[in-house]
Amino acid sequence: MTQQPQHIADSVQLSSGAKEIALQGLYEPSPFTFTFETVGWSILLGVIVLILMLVLIFQVRKYIHNRYRREAIQEMEALNQVTLSAIFTIIKGVAIQVFGREQVGALHGGAWLIFLEKSAKGVQFTQYETDICLALYADEQVDETVQQEIISNAKKWILTHAR
Repeated sequence: MTQQPQHIADSVQLSSGAKEIALQGLYEPSPFTFTFETVGWSILLGVIVLILMLVLIFQVRKYIHNRYRREAIQEMEALNQVTLSAIFTIIKGVAIQVFGREQVGALHGGAWLIFLEKSAKGVQFTQYETDICLALYADEQVDETVQQEIISNAKKWILTHAR
């Protein structure tokens, strides 16, 4: 028979006599208290507060900057008689305020509608060009559904235009 190392032989003898040994409870160390007294927690708290302050500042700046959009939408909704000429007067005022009189002031007709489409995403004015020109320049009434589509695009332009 081969000779087994001594520690294996000892474990075999212990396992056979395990029924006779009474085990005692394990020694557990006393629980340690968790506190936020280290420097790392203070730094983390400072970084979190700084990030929250920056987010708040940017949100307030964005809200203040977009005040003219809210005012234009309120002005559109406050119209007693909703006409396309009134709507496009509001849009022209917003465009002059944002893009400047030099860039926007002289635009009219198809060039004006193309400018509106290029300066905002998802608005479509050129497909209604004849209806818009008839309403603005010939003072004729347009179909109610077409007028509602144009007004919807106008509101969308006010909310989504970008420089």
